[in-house]
Amino acid sequence: VAYIKNCRVPSESRPTLKHWLYSRLSADADKLPEDRLTHFSNQLQPEFFTGLVGEIYNPARNRFENRRGARNEPLDGWVYAFAAAHHPELRLHRHTKTDWDRLEALLQKQAPPQANQPDKTNAVQGRVVNKNPTRNHPKNEEWDFERRD
Repeated sequence: VAYIKNCRVPSESRPTLKHWLYSRLSADADKLPEDRLTHFSNQLQPEFFTGLVGEIYNPARNRFENRRGARNEPLDGWVYAFAAAHHPELRLHRHTKTDWDRLEALLQKQAPPQANQPDKTNAVQGRVVNKNPTRNHPKNEEWDFERRD
């Protein structure tokens, strides 16, 4: 059993969710993006999708196993996010466009005025060149970040 902020995800339901996702991805394979059952941001990197299908079901062992060399964090994250969205207290999967518009308006009303406008003094735009190339970092030449004070 795994917990995400009081959301219980029983270990026996995780394979079911993975089967459900994989069946939807398979059904979407030949469809146009707007006709697909599962939608993703167009800003996700290709590595995300590799990780999303980073496990394969082994019927002999009756479990999912990592593909050799694949990272499965996107798949695990998707399973936990799905479970959290379906939590009885949230039920995000039942929200309509009207519900989302209402929540967005509420959040914008509660946000401080400067949060609605980009603060150019506190945010670094785009890629930043590493000023210390000797530092042991996987991407010495570039770092991506946004600074918030």
